[in-house]
Amino acid sequence: MQGTEKSKKSPTRLAVITAFLGFIGAADSILIGFYLLSTISSISNIQDQGFQSWTISVAVAIALLALIYGSYLILKGHTQKGAKINVTGGIISALIYIYYSAFSQPKILDWLNPAGIVLTIPAILSGAIGLIRGTEN
Repeated sequence: MQGTEKSKKSPTRLAVITAFLGFIGAADSILIGFYLLSTISSISNIQDQGFQSWTISVAVAIALLALIYGSYLILKGHTQKGAKINVTGGIISALIYIYYSAFSQPKILDWLNPAGIVLTIPAILSGAIGLIRGTEN
């Protein structure tokens, strides 16, 4: 009778840490998006503001959903798939931040410019740990 029962495995400590980093990355993506939206709305004209706000909102939503879903997959034991999704979400968040801090360069972002990229590290680190761990259940 032992072979007929499905055993449910609880997530390992490393999986929980990896998923937690993904959830922190999702929160950081929201913070980056909120900060950029509030900055853009305060310094740009109405016509330019609409397109930039829409672009930021869509990119942050994609990164947020990717990070939440990837972390969920990691907790459920699908480490490789979840890690790839978390790396993608982290890279999207990093690209959003890099574009608006390095290329667009509104003066109001100067105070956050050098250290702001640190906000994207937990999401990318979550995916990297999952990929290095490399086990798929």
